Amino acid sequence: MIRYARKRKNRKKAKYETEKKYNTDFEYLNKCNQNQAKTITNQMNDILKLRKELETQKDLVNKYVAKSEKLQSKLDKDSRRYGELIKIISDRAIKSI
Repeated sequence: MIRYARKRKNRKKAKYETEKKYNTDFEYLNKCNQNQAKTITNQMNDILKLRKELETQKDLVNKYVAKSEKLQSKLDKDSRRYGELIKIISDRAIKSI
């Protein structure tokens, strides 16, 4: 009977150790899973911030491109006027000679 009690006690101890190890492994895996979830969430938030920043940068680029095109058209227009003025001045200079 003592032998049976020891075997029973040993079985209970082995069962307890197995359950303890299983729970520890499960807790570790659960903690790892939570850490990965946090990391993924942080990365997704970073991506969203970068997308917003990219949209802002695109808007600025479009704004400055439009401004540049406007200035380029003014420059072209003024260049033509300048060319016309030089031609008029040179024509008058030739006539006065």
